[in-house]
Amino acid sequence: MGYPDTPTAILALRSLIFDGPTDKIASNKDLVGIKDGVNLTFKTFEYRRTLSFTLNNPFPVGIYQNGTLVSYTNIVQDDTASGTFMLSTGAPQPRDIWVATYYYQWFLDSELDSFLQNASNWLGLGSTYINIPDGLNPALMDYAARESYRMAAMKTSVRLSQTYKMEDAPTEDIRNTISVWTGMAKDFLDSAQEQRKSYYSRQDQFEAPLFALGVGRVWDPTPRR
Repeated sequence: MGYPDTPTAILALRSLIFDGPTDKIASNKDLVGIKDGVNLTFKTFEYRRTLSFTLNNPFPVGIYQNGTLVSYTNIVQDDTASGTFMLSTGAPQPRDIWVATYYYQWFLDSELDSFLQNASNWLGLGSTYINIPDGLNPALMDYAARESYRMAAMKTSVRLSQTYKMEDAPTEDIRNTISVWTGMAKDFLDSAQEQRKSYYSRQDQFEAPLFALGVGRVWDPTPRR
């Protein structure tokens, strides 16, 4: 009967949307911050990096200045959740090429859990998705994946406005990625609807319930005298 517990379901969803700790890598990506030979605080565009720059990470993870890896001992602070880090010395000059390579994730476990709960509610099963019928698992996962890609597109759109000034706006690549994610969200929704319809057709029922049904008080239709 379905997924036995929340961690197992979350792991399955991470696998479906490629959001494991090393599934997504940003390679030689520009860093956000003023290069004036004085500023020591910078940030990566992606939030929720999975490895801190203060650690001796495996190649190729790290910060690179003019093609040379910056020693992890020169990174004194790193907030991987926001992407912000601070150097102790060696503030980059205006013409320096200043990039980083790192792994990142889109979502916390709690967020993926909420997407799975939304999917279970959409199936009409309430918010508890543990041990649902096996035949509904594909629909559950596809709808949760839809929620994931939709949220990823929304978060990235917000991040663009928060991170960049107009003159520093990134290339169309990021905006195209947002468009692709929006399309994937729609595709997953279409697939979830087909999976739900297929399951209930096999059960000799027409479509799935859109909402959980609760039995309340039945009023007597006899007119009052």
